[in-house]
Amino acid sequence: MIPEKPKGLQATPDQWKAIATRGNNLLVSASAGSGKTKVLVERILMHIQEGIDINELLVVTFTELAAKEMKERLRSKLEEAIEKSTDEVLQQRFAKQLQLIPSAMISTIHSFCMKVIRRYFYLAGIDPVFTMMDEIEGQLLQEKVWRALEEELLDQPEYEEVFATFSS
Repeated sequence: MIPEKPKGLQATPDQWKAIATRGNNLLVSASAGSGKTKVLVERILMHIQEGIDINELLVVTFTELAAKEMKERLRSKLEEAIEKSTDEVLQQRFAKQLQLIPSAMISTIHSFCMKVIRRYFYLAGIDPVFTMMDEIEGQLLQEKVWRALEEELLDQPEYEEVFATFSS
């Protein structure tokens, strides 16, 4: 059951549902400028107030800018909560969370996956000194694979029409 929205919290009914839903993972998906970052920051703050440390959460965004903005907004909200709170225990809890922000798993999906792979490379059978392929490397590899495929299949009549389509 979703609790009543606190007075003063600017959120639509759907936003409040996303903030207050508990007991399972949550995917927040909406268009740019619709308040996703605000919703996630409020959700994180509620988790903190409920006794969950920020480093126990995984918050994944699509851009580095969004992850950075979320951490900055969270820092600002925690500082504001420390100033407003009269509960010394809660103030200490918020202060502890401020210290945990740099190590919190608030990142892009790519960054999160890189951390997992770097930590567990041996389970995935990956070289521990792997690097991410950049766009140019990707284009070169694509070209290399295309040439190899072309050499292998070019002489086979059933693929002649396919190659004519792609090679023009």
